[in-house]
Amino acid sequence: EARTEQAIDDDLAALPALERTRLEAALTLADDLGAAVRTVEHANVPDALAAAARDLHATIVVLPHEPRPGWRVRLRPSLADALLEQLDGVDIHLVERRR
Repeated sequence: EARTEQAIDDDLAALPALERTRLEAALTLADDLGAAVRTVEHANVPDALAAAARDLHATIVVLPHEPRPGWRVRLRPSLADALLEQLDGVDIHLVERRR
């Protein structure tokens, strides 16, 4: 379900300042690069991203790469791994976060 721009602005305003600044920068960069940007509410992030990618007929999904300790990999697959299982014909690009 599409959300209004006001609802999105309200959600952004509710975030802590540092998180809001980072998200706004990411959204601006995505827009500058011509990416399709959507905000969705869903209990399961991989399912939501996979559904959005299918709806948009996406061929590339770009995600931040965050190294995880080996024990966490065994407990739950990464977002990229979960998407690779759900999306055929879609390239997953991982981008390392700058510190």
